Amino acid sequence: MTETEPEVLPARGKTLIWIARYSQILTFLFAQAVSVVACITLFLMLSGDKPEKQADPTEVIAMVGVGFLLLMLSVIYMVLVVRLTLPKALRTYSQSGDNPILPIRTDESLSKPLESLLLAFISATHKMQALFFASATINLILIYFDESWFHLFLAFMSVFSIVWLTPTVGRLARFVQRGLDLHRESEASV
Repeated sequence: MTETEPEVLPARGKTLIWIARYSQILTFLFAQAVSVVACITLFLMLSGDKPEKQADPTEVIAMVGVGFLLLMLSVIYMVLVVRLTLPKALRTYSQSGDNPILPIRTDESLSKPLESLLLAFISATHKMQALFFASATINLILIYFDESWFHLFLAFMSVFSIVWLTPTVGRLARFVQRGLDLHRESEASV
């Protein structure tokens, strides 16, 4: 190689640890955005700027209902993803014919089918987190209008769900193991 030719590094795929760290950064950003909305709402409430008119009891009930409905829609979506989307990704992987070298190390490049399986997992996870983020944000905004502690509880539950869904290396490894187990079962049945 001459001095003018740049050194070419081998192309590497994504690793388990890279996918986990990337997902954790996105989770941190969701939580950080919720905290910004919480700070703005707290500032507005403490500054003494109140809405033009106080909410009557029916409006308060409607706002609490909307906040609760958003949280419930997030939970229902989470259940549907766990029951429908993730098993589909596992079935697709089991039919891929991938035969990874075990044990899978966290710092080694993943095969394309295994990478696709993990990307499907984190994609579904971030969609769930985004819905919980929306629920937390709306509930924090509604606190300003009706000062209901129930909105604060719903926002806290939403933030807890965002953090609880954080894709860790262990969680990703368990999902990969389920994919490998399903893959072996499909090979044994053939």
